[in-house]
Amino acid sequence: MIEVKPGHDSTEFRMHYYEEECVYILQGEAKPLIDSSIARVAAGDFIGIVPVEKPTN
Repeated sequence: MIEVKPGHDSTEFRMHYYEEECVYILQGEAKPLIDSSIARVAAGDFIGIVPVEKPTN
């Protein structure tokens, strides 16, 4: 479990190429950047992040 203090960022921007990530908001609210849009989430909301296809050069 990760606790994010008010006014702080949770982590740096990153992409998932191989694993999924699940986020459940226990209390408070946040504004995650999802697909180049800022969403609003609050206590009781769930975010499921699926891996993206890794680009090939």
